[in-house]
Amino acid sequence: MEGGVRKRYGSWYYYFDLGVVEGKRKKIERKAVGAETKAQQILRRAIAEYENTGVIFEPSTTSLYDYMIFWLNEYVMINLKHNTQENYKGIIKNHIKPAIGMIKLRFLTPELLQKFINDKHREGYSRKTLTIFHTVLQHALKQAVYPYKLLNENPMQYVKLPKKENKKTTEADLKILPMSSIKRLLISLIHPTHSTSLFTSDLIPV
Repeated sequence: MEGGVRKRYGSWYYYFDLGVVEGKRKKIERKAVGAETKAQQILRRAIAEYENTGVIFEPSTTSLYDYMIFWLNEYVMINLKHNTQENYKGIIKNHIKPAIGMIKLRFLTPELLQKFINDKHREGYSRKTLTIFHTVLQHALKQAVYPYKLLNENPMQYVKLPKKENKKTTEADLKILPMSSIKRLLISLIHPTHSTSLFTSDLIPV
């Protein structure tokens, strides 16, 4: 695949030819931040990415969600078990996308990612669930560093899980009356004069 760099309006650009796509000859040209040597490095990386994946990624324009979908299709759906695939798809669609999916890769910081985890903690998710959120982002962004070379380092490596465990109210936390107490309560409603006291000791966990 042929390509090159050139200077226009005081900035360096890289370009390469994709060949004939849908009957039309197509060429990619993008502005490179930096000097000529930097533009050449970006050119080689962009060509390698396209030849390996058929996709052109740029940290300056690629959102986290777009990258996560690419990672899901090219890694998760090929290498992980079906249940894991479904879990990861749900996490990406229902949690990562609405919260931080629109953020560009180059703007991801440990602060933003830590807030994402902390917010999920505040919403009441368990430490086990937070660990899964953390794992998905950690593995995906680690691969964004290598082999995809979209990031210089993984910002997720600095993100910590909250130490305090959440205790969400579940059925197991509720107290109900035993059948004997329910019968006594019904009798007291039907025959108030035969009311039977209902003590706190009658309450038992499910």
